[in-house]
Amino acid sequence: MGIAHLDKRTVQSITKMDIADEHAYKGIYWPMINYDWYDKYERKDFKLYVGEYACNSGVGNGNMMAALNDATFILGMEKNSDMITMSSYAPLLENVNDTDWPVNLIRFNNSKSFARISYYAIKMLNENKATTNLNTAVELKKQDDKSVGYPGKIGLSTWDTQAEFKDIEITQANKVVYKSDFNNHKSDWDLKGGKWSVNDGALAQTIDGAWPMAVLKDLNLDTYVLKLKARKTGGPNAFMFPLAIKDDSNYLRVHIGAWWNRVCAFEMISDGADAMVTQPVNLKEPIETNRWYAVEIHVNKSSIECFLDGTLLMTYNEPPRFFSIAGKDEKTGELVIKIVNAKAQVTTTKIQLNNALSLLPEGRAITLSANESTDENSFDNPTQFTPKEEVLADISNDFEYTCKPWSITILRIKAK
Repeated sequence: MGIAHLDKRTVQSITKMDIADEHAYKGIYWPMINYDWYDKYERKDFKLYVGEYACNSGVGNGNMMAALNDATFILGMEKNSDMITMSSYAPLLENVNDTDWPVNLIRFNNSKSFARISYYAIKMLNENKATTNLNTAVELKKQDDKSVGYPGKIGLSTWDTQAEFKDIEITQANKVVYKSDFNNHKSDWDLKGGKWSVNDGALAQTIDGAWPMAVLKDLNLDTYVLKLKARKTGGPNAFMFPLAIKDDSNYLRVHIGAWWNRVCAFEMISDGADAMVTQPVNLKEPIETNRWYAVEIHVNKSSIECFLDGTLLMTYNEPPRFFSIAGKDEKTGELVIKIVNAKAQVTTTKIQLNNALSLLPEGRAITLSANESTDENSFDNPTQFTPKEEVLADISNDFEYTCKPWSITILRIKAK
């Protein structure tokens, strides 16, 4: 049976199940935000085959950030290998002359082929599987405030829906920095797509279409509170609020009334492709037509909170960017440590074994990294981003290792 994700209701509804074939196509950051996804699964008398998985949205044609997300997802599967017995990436092959799916593992034309960075990530992780998992705890320091935040412009938007917006107020440090006046200052807003007009003091978007946007022109924001009123006047969905707008193709978005007015979620727009980056929150009731709703969005340094009519609706938390698991390869007697560093900075980590094993002073480091999260292999440079191996020295049961930016690393160390 092919299913999106198991839940208790699914399991309880099936009388007998030996193995479930789960499909997990996810957008950018989902595997990092939900790294403990399989930890929470109810253990029953069945096994799980993740028959199709991929980070396939918001990652170009399959860039380094896709590989980092895929590797994080694999680490999550490996540490739950008591339940997950098999997995396979999909789609595997793409003829670039007949593309049906935007992100595939191996691309080819009539004369040549190349593998995406994710191919090499999957290969190196598979070739360095541990026989036995070791209990691994990762302690992360509080993120430096300079490295997070959501700077950029704000906007208003819809999706195949007509809506109106009014009484917009933006405050920073309890000081009002903007109040809307559409009757006299409609020109404060850059109106893109759709059909925009002023109706009784509100800015109205009045036709169907994907992602028309009204962007507040001259105000770049970081931490702030956005308050406004919004109402749906027609169509199947409700409202969207772009935040941290870098340009028309790159921003975060608060989506209220998605999936035919059933759910809400935070979405990431990367190079024009959208991806849900939080689990959708079910609306208690669909957004009503011609009813004004009070929307409040708190943009903090490392989180965003969305309130609807005074009630917290959903929260976006900046995902962790550092992950690790460890195990022992019984065939070689080596400790195998796998690390994902999805940061733009080098990260020095302290590895402590707590007397689990006694290590020899030398080992190997296998690293797959890129200069930017958007880097990709290509027909012109098919193996530009592939794993590299180097010797490790001065290893003990308590040592430090510095991970490259945008990197997947495997440390193999002989035990005494």
